[in-house]
Amino acid sequence: MDRLLTVTDACEILGWAKATFYNKKCRGELRFPIVRAGRCLRVRPADLENYINSGGDQPKRGNGPLCDKPAKSRKGSPHV
Repeated sequence: MDRLLTVTDACEILGWAKATFYNKKCRGELRFPIVRAGRCLRVRPADLENYINSGGDQPKRGNGPLCDKPAKSRKGSPHV
């Protein structure tokens, strides 16, 4: 049986701050299950691996408003 990952371990693998993990958890935005061990939260390595292999939180091409429209340029902006 694999050792469960701590929140710190999972965040190091994902490149997230711990605050990001907890914010996503509170908003119901974590895309992988978490395990409660007493007062502690843990993540199964296989669940985290599946999440990473599925693309994580990256938006899929063609889904959602961010992918449907090209970025608007600002008029008068010196950076074009």
